[in-house]
Order: sequence, then structure tokens, then C-alpha cells
Amino acid sequence: MQGQPNQVLSQPYKLFAGSSNIELAQKVAECLGVPLGKATIGRFNDGECNIQLGENVRNAHVFLLQSTCPPVNDSLMELFLMVRCFRRASAKTVTAIVPYYGYARQVCGGCWRGVVRGRGGGGRRRSLRAARRRVRSGRGWRAGVERSE
Repeated sequence: MQGQPNQVLSQPYKLFAGSSNIELAQKVAECLGVPLGKATIGRFNDGECNIQLGENVRNAHVFLLQSTCPPVNDSLMELFLMVRCFRRASAKTVTAIVPYYGYARQVCGGCWRGVVRGRGGGGRRRSLRAARRRVRSGRGWRAGVERSE
């Protein structure tokens, strides 16, 4: 099923994927008819994430597909680092597409800390200045559009 590009997608854009769900990203790229961006995501011996971009993203609209499936904290940190990497590489906009956001759950068996945990992750997304984000929660897709300065 080929998607029809809209006005935003008719401009130059690139689709990248984190290491959480490569198969999903390949299927999305195939449906859109674009190649998946080249990025190498590795780990140092102590577990730190090492990200290297294999292509130029200057003045391009970058879409990053990264789910927070287990291990949730590693996937989330990888998302933060990749957004930061694209910002430093002078991408025009960075849109994080998060099909599953693990900290979106706000039910914690009646304790109030569950809301704080979900809110904390959202604040960190804003601190990285992602232009847009698409998050899949239990109730459907939610969009957040923020200024990119």
C-alpha cells in the first residue's frame, strides 16, 4: 500500500530508525517508498550508546521511528541521543515517532508516583527540542508540536 505524500512530505525528508524495532521501520519505509536512513547504533563495553550518522541530514526533515519496548530505559535513552545527534547535525526538523511509549502508563495500583514517572519522560522529550512527536498511547495517537529554535 503506497502512501500519497502530503505537503509536508513533499519536501526533502529522511526516515531513520532506532534499534528497538528495525522490522517495523523497514515496512514503514517500504510503504512510503523511501530508503531507510543510514545510521550505526552500537554499544560501548560499559553499555553506553554510540550513534554515528552515515549520511548528511543538514536542512532535511528527519523522522525518527523508535519504540520504547524492552529494555525500556535503553530504548528511551537511545531516542534522546538520536534526537540530539540529528539536532547537532543541523537537521531542519526532527520528528520522533514513538509507536509505544512505555512510561505513558499512568496507572500504578493507586499510587501517585505513576503520573510523575510518565510526566518525567515527556519533560525530557521537550528538553531535547524535537520539533514534533507522535506517541501511541493506549487510547490512540497523540500529537505534540513544539517550536524548533
